Amino acid sequence: MKRPINEIILHCTATPSTTTIESIRNYHVNVKGWRDIGYHFLVQNGKVITGRPVSEVGAHCKGHNLNTIGITYIGYEPTELDIETLATLCNKLISEYPITKITRHCRYDKHKTCPNFDDGHINDFDKLCELPLQ
Repeated sequence: MKRPINEIILHCTATPSTTTIESIRNYHVNVKGWRDIGYHFLVQNGKVITGRPVSEVGAHCKGHNLNTIGITYIGYEPTELDIETLATLCNKLISEYPITKITRHCRYDKHKTCPNFDDGHINDFDKLCELPLQ
């Protein structure tokens, strides 16, 4: 059965921007005890890195993994390139799946600021993406 996907949730790793995907995967698997990296896609320096297959439920937002795609940028604060790459990736996924909203992780966890977007970041993202950021 194909997994129903209707939402993208955006994250940040809150790690240095030089953090490797291998170290993130290692943390998720060996520290958190997950079977794989929790995110479906990771963005670093303008490159999109595939994490967990989209066909599999992610482990990126407690209570909101079943119908979502989890995307993170590697770092604390997004760069202009991060915003552009995230918006481009979201547009690609919107064309492939019946996605109706894109949500910041902090909307689902009041203890998180992730993805650390200020109003300027949100405006920049919204100018580039087909759906507004929530």
